[in-house]
Amino acid sequence: MRPLIPRRSASAVAFAEVLVFLFLTASCAVAQHGCKFGGQEAAEKLQSALEHAKSCKEGIALFNDCRWGSSADAGFGAIAVARCEKEFYSKLSTAQQNNYADEMQLCAYRFSRQRGTMYVSAAASCQVDLAASIAANPHVADKPVARASFDCNRAQSALEKAICADVGLGRADVLLARMYQRDLQRLMGENRAAFVENEKKWLKELPVKCGLDGTSASRKALGCARNAFEIRFSALDSCIDDEASACLSPDSDPEDYGESPAADPAAPRASFDCNVPTTALQLVICDDHELGQKDIAVAHAFDAALSGSDAKTRNILEESQRKWLEFVLGSCPLGVVGGIPNLLTRGCVRSAYELRAKQLDSCSKGGSSNRAECLNDFKLIPN
Repeated sequence: MRPLIPRRSASAVAFAEVLVFLFLTASCAVAQHGCKFGGQEAAEKLQSALEHAKSCKEGIALFNDCRWGSSADAGFGAIAVARCEKEFYSKLSTAQQNNYADEMQLCAYRFSRQRGTMYVSAAASCQVDLAASIAANPHVADKPVARASFDCNRAQSALEKAICADVGLGRADVLLARMYQRDLQRLMGENRAAFVENEKKWLKELPVKCGLDGTSASRKALGCARNAFEIRFSALDSCIDDEASACLSPDSDPEDYGESPAADPAAPRASFDCNVPTTALQLVICDDHELGQKDIAVAHAFDAALSGSDAKTRNILEESQRKWLEFVLGSCPLGVVGGIPNLLTRGCVRSAYELRAKQLDSCSKGGSSNRAECLNDFKLIPN
């Protein structure tokens, strides 16, 4: 089992460009009081200080004092986590390493449907906190992530059987249960009762909505259920204390918790079947809702470029797409730990896919003489 933070590789230089891009484009929130780094060189100074921290404790303190509250924290957090891992990772047993990796990646999965850089920062903070807790007490890594939020040996309902039959759905169920219990503890009186009733109603309606009939669930039904769970735990994560029951009402606006107004559990997760991903890149795409939509956008742009093209142009497009996929595989660190990509991998792939969709569209409108050159000018970040 590999540690969370990707080690240096042939793609490290190209990937470093994405980190710089994240630093430069992140909207800088006001750092917490106590941060000694400011001005135009704040990012470079903080990065250097984190890299040279004398201990995990010092690195964690720097991160917490100076985090930006934006996507730049993905890079800062990765450095802080790497510093802590130097102190404890090699001392963990294989089982503990696996448990640590699973919990670490749940931090990324928890915010995978949220929009906005503040959620990237929240996911990074979650990972930093976990690394800090294990550095302080390695026995935190003794407990594995549960298969589901309940005992699968006692699964009875169609939904329970579906959860236990699908690893991805089981992971979503675990996160939903954690968010539910957290919010339940915050509520009192009528708000608590309304919150519990809302959850019961949602659980009752979901099997019907997704076509779970108690027999072996179809891939479409499992995908629908997993999407629904992700939308649900994203909503729970964004609801605030006594507003939780209102936030989760059927009339609430999905945009209130960062989800697209068109959020539909039955909508495809990607341009391919995410129930049977076959490559590391497909795993990365399927475990991040936004990346799945980027993948669909690239697929649509590619199909549009192919439409009406002659044989020569089709060959150029198909060869270019193959080379581009090789470029992404070689440029972004795709080591998926615990089944979920880390934050920096997601940022790298997202940037590459956004640029490719635009490239396919613009190059298909150019003259045939320079189409191949246009299509094969691959980038991870804009000029």
